[in-house]
Amino acid sequence: MDVTTLLNKTRQHKYSLDAGILAGGQGNRMGGIDKGLTAFNRRPLFAPVLTALSPFAHNNTPIINCNRNEDSYGRYSNRICRDASPEFLGPLAGISSILKASAADLVVIAPCDTPFLTEAIPCMLLEKALSYLEQGHLPPPLAIHCDNHLHPTICCLPMSVLPSIDEALQRAHFKLGRWFKDVGGEPVYFDQIKTLTNLNTREELSLYSN
Repeated sequence: MDVTTLLNKTRQHKYSLDAGILAGGQGNRMGGIDKGLTAFNRRPLFAPVLTALSPFAHNNTPIINCNRNEDSYGRYSNRICRDASPEFLGPLAGISSILKASAADLVVIAPCDTPFLTEAIPCMLLEKALSYLEQGHLPPPLAIHCDNHLHPTICCLPMSVLPSIDEALQRAHFKLGRWFKDVGGEPVYFDQIKTLTNLNTREELSLYSN
């Protein structure tokens, strides 16, 4: 289904949709710099993710979870949120922050370091979510699975999971993959691995740049 059809169907089921970007990491493998703002093909690394998620976000403006450089990210979105803890607890903490900044029923999320992400990914996630809504059920957490590997940071989450995320964080269970499994998350299979490529080092930025 195309984006417009998916969005219309979601509204028909009286479910609101939003989108968020995880850009709150420490960037350890890039020497501690803010990875999302790193230049890639003459744009910030996170900019293509912003473009891919914008159609799914409230007012076409994704929430950006960042823990520094809010002013820089604020040039691209007026919806900025920080982790509740200053200790860089990982993507699960960032997801908690995004969900708390949203009022939607379903939120599509992706990390800042996937510059080849396209609208096809959130469309796949939302189409799977709709298959549950059409049967009168709330969808479980959904995440992309590709090349025998789960990508839990590329996901579609119902707002109802927020208490379980915060409970995991309170118990110092910070691993997103573990949480996803514990709450009965479901994989959504995808076969174009380059689309999901994470750029985590300067060498990878150089390798994939135009």
